Amino acid sequence: MNLPLLAALAPLAAALVLLVVVRLPATQAMAFSLAVTAALSLFVWRVPPVHVLAAALEGIGIALSILWIVAGAIVLLKVLTESGAVATMRQGFLRI
Repeated sequence: MNLPLLAALAPLAAALVLLVVVRLPATQAMAFSLAVTAALSLFVWRVPPVHVLAAALEGIGIALSILWIVAGAIVLLKVLTESGAVATMRQGFLRI
């Protein structure tokens, strides 16, 4: 195996080992995986630090937009559950 392939697989392997074997919470495992990815990009591929920082900030922005959508979906589910709409939909599906 060559170095670029191993370097490319290292962040995935780190996340997998930390989540499955070590059983770290995802917040800690993904932060460590981000650090591994940043270090590899700086030292193996010689990416300029400003580009690494920009990519990390872009990833955080994308994650926050996804969390915003998921939070809205959870709030909607709670509202539908509390209002009885979920039970009504369930009864409707049972009649089909």
